[in-house]
Amino acid sequence: MGSQNDLIDRVVELVESGEMSGGEAKAALGHLLLDAGGQRRLQSRATWYRDRSVCRRHGLVLADVDEDEVQIDLADVIGEALEADCWGVG
Repeated sequence: MGSQNDLIDRVVELVESGEMSGGEAKAALGHLLLDAGGQRRLQSRATWYRDRSVCRRHGLVLADVDEDEVQIDLADVIGEALEADCWGVG
């Protein structure tokens, strides 16, 4: 799973290693982008399921995130949780 750029890099790796054909790569990337954009109707049912199968076989999933990376510092939150009186109770 990853952003569009991560996904493209992974597909290139799969093609270069011989694990995926160029045709499968195009079908998988097209499928994921069309599906993410809500355009499932642009493919026949059989094509949609075939392309989804290719994606699943290779573990390809387009993350539902913005292209801008976000970093969150959870140290304070985790620290407070670990120090709470109820931690480990139950």
